Amino acid sequence: MPPFNSSKIKDVFIELVGNYSFQHGAPNEDNPFFIGRERERKRLELLIEQSESPSGAYLIAGYRGMGKTSMVDKVIAGLNKKRKEKYEQIKISLSQEEVNDLDILRPIAHQLYLQWKEQFNKLFNNIYVYLGYIFSPLFLIWFIIDFFISWDLGIIDYILKSWANPEVLAWTCFGAILLTFLIIHSFVLKGHRKILKRLKHVDQRLFSLYETETEVTLKGEFTSWAPLATNGRSRSKNNFPIAPTKEIEKELIQILEEINSYRSSANHILKWRFKLKIPKYIITIDELDKIEPNYIFNPEDNESTQKLLNTDINVFGGNKIKKRQIAVARILANLKSFLSSAKAKFIFIGGREMYDAFLADISDRDSFYSSIFNDAIYVDSFFKDKIMDSGGISQMTEIYVCQLIINKNFELKNNYNLSSYLNELVVFFGGEPEQSPSQLKNEENKLAIYKTIFLLQNFIIF
Repeated sequence: MPPFNSSKIKDVFIELVGNYSFQHGAPNEDNPFFIGRERERKRLELLIEQSESPSGAYLIAGYRGMGKTSMVDKVIAGLNKKRKEKYEQIKISLSQEEVNDLDILRPIAHQLYLQWKEQFNKLFNNIYVYLGYIFSPLFLIWFIIDFFISWDLGIIDYILKSWANPEVLAWTCFGAILLTFLIIHSFVLKGHRKILKRLKHVDQRLFSLYETETEVTLKGEFTSWAPLATNGRSRSKNNFPIAPTKEIEKELIQILEEINSYRSSANHILKWRFKLKIPKYIITIDELDKIEPNYIFNPEDNESTQKLLNTDINVFGGNKIKKRQIAVARILANLKSFLSSAKAKFIFIGGREMYDAFLADISDRDSFYSSIFNDAIYVDSFFKDKIMDSGGISQMTEIYVCQLIINKNFELKNNYNLSSYLNELVVFFGGEPEQSPSQLKNEENKLAIYKTIFLLQNFIIF
């Protein structure tokens, strides 16, 4: 290796702390390296948490790559950590060429069914519930037999006798608790299964024909009103076509309304167990800025036709951006009734042009976007975000890089920055905390620290 005072370019190896792994996509909701966006996150949290109405639609806008999706995931994860309410997220991506309102409603219905089915399995398909249903009838039989054996004592004497015997008292209390639990469980099971059945019916009609067949066995003698009931059985078939847009919309509104009513009663019973609480649903519709508006899909004649787009809606930018805004606006117009009626929160993630259209809509008092979105949050450039009051445009990048290289066991005097990393290097080479590198005795260690900090500084800036 060349000496440190040489001008020759050297390879510098800086260790990344922890179990670092590459992320070639959107970070997960528990990403420990997510920083910044404090104002935007608090604002979105307030809109979701402090809203009196269970409905609501919000726009998250900004240039591509600004971390809009990651911010939304982080907010929902943070709300769940508060444990006041439970939120489930339904994610939909619209990065495709032909988009219409049916492409939004179908994934919502399908994912809602899958999540509700998973919730059903958590609630009812476990060993504790099965053991409860096995032992509760046995306890009830034992209690009835013991009561009739002691019938001559009378009810009051039997209760006093039970209270006087610790073993009998313990079994009686256990049985009472078990029966109470099963009664509550049966109530919750009934409501959950009813909604699951309805969601399954809608899910089976999303993409194909659906047929049901019922068979009823008739008992007793045949009468004149049942001439077709040969062999004592009656069969009926029901054929359901593929559900159209308006029918899916109507069913989802009614199901979400039913879930909202069911939640208010079930959550009160299950409030002692957060994981079993009936969730509130947040539907995230992403990639609005990646819709290709060359084709408009016509669900009536089931064909794609290229059409001239004419509209009075406010648009900005080039021709392609204008067409994209118009295509998105038509989808939103078709979904307006659903967004205002469904008992769920909707978060639309789009590009900068949607935010410009939203502001223009307010200034012109056109009230198109403002009648759909209850609020809009603009996610600005990462370089304009700040955690501390002092600092330039590279502050957030510096904090992010230093989070990856500063040892978690090192006691920070300041925030994650190059100054803190310099202190860690000084300690690593045998110095004291807050000591300047110039005070180190070994000249090569001094140069190594200065070269490393200088390299990182250039890397962060450029």
